[in-house]
Amino acid sequence: MNRKSLVEKILDKWPYKVACIVIAIFLYIFHEASLVTKKTFIVPLTISENGLVMHVSDSPSTVSVLVRAGEENIKSIQTSDIQAFANIDYISSSGHVKIPVTLKISNEVMSLSPLEIRLAEEYVTLHVEKKISRYIPLSATVVGAPLHGYEVENVFMDPSVVLVTGPESMVNAVEEIPTTKITVSNAQTNFSTETSLNQIDNILSIEDAGPYTATVIIVPELMEKSFSEIIPEVLNLDPNLVIEGEIEAVTVNLAGTVPALENYNLPSKAVSINLSEFTEAGTYTVPVRYNISSNFELISVSEDNLTVVLINKPEENEIQNEAGEL
Repeated sequence: MNRKSLVEKILDKWPYKVACIVIAIFLYIFHEASLVTKKTFIVPLTISENGLVMHVSDSPSTVSVLVRAGEENIKSIQTSDIQAFANIDYISSSGHVKIPVTLKISNEVMSLSPLEIRLAEEYVTLHVEKKISRYIPLSATVVGAPLHGYEVENVFMDPSVVLVTGPESMVNAVEEIPTTKITVSNAQTNFSTETSLNQIDNILSIEDAGPYTATVIIVPELMEKSFSEIIPEVLNLDPNLVIEGEIEAVTVNLAGTVPALENYNLPSKAVSINLSEFTEAGTYTVPVRYNISSNFELISVSEDNLTVVLINKPEENEIQNEAGEL
């Protein structure tokens, strides 16, 4: 067959032959497409922030990744095979910024064919702020109640402050870092215990994450108590004299700790008057003596001095006569 006849044969009914070729191509493409399926993966977004700024809490935490692959192959792909990153290390000022998202795909997935991977959104908008560090006090979280009559005077933390790093507005908004619960139920003496941080915003980082030592100071509670209608004890009365009438009662107000003072009763000799210097009948003003235990504080008394009337003690025959008349 010469070249001319070959060309004529090829060109014979060429529109039909071209149409068949086009149809074959479409059938191939359709066949290949029928073997490919798609799946959307929700992938955690890791933000690289080793520069001067940090993202704040309203930033996206995930991105959507669309994967197209063979039906059998796509079943083997896991979310962990895809990693998403946004880098703000080069940002130097606060504000809203548009950052491109980059993907890292495992070697196993990259070896699949056919394969198509693309992001639903190629950029994320982040609110970033200047990164600062500040020492913030630890605050002990005390729960429960000490034994009756005792109270928590103070709690000392070691260390007392921790270094907190994060976005400027968030760090400046934190006045103290609370600890986990420290139970003081029925305590009556000082004690130390270990504690750690209560939950804080995960954007903030703390240099020393604990555990920490809390020293709890337990002290007796203070109270005041009043003792009324106390008749002073009479000391050193001359044997030839007697007191006419009744001695005026006094009131004593004391302060002390609850365990010591709550059930305390004032002894009889705690309040007294000394009449040793009086040897003759008469009316005298004498100071009242208050002999109070060093465990208590004398807050106030109703009387500093009392007036007493002393008369001569009746003779024995006078007493007998008075008794006979009765």
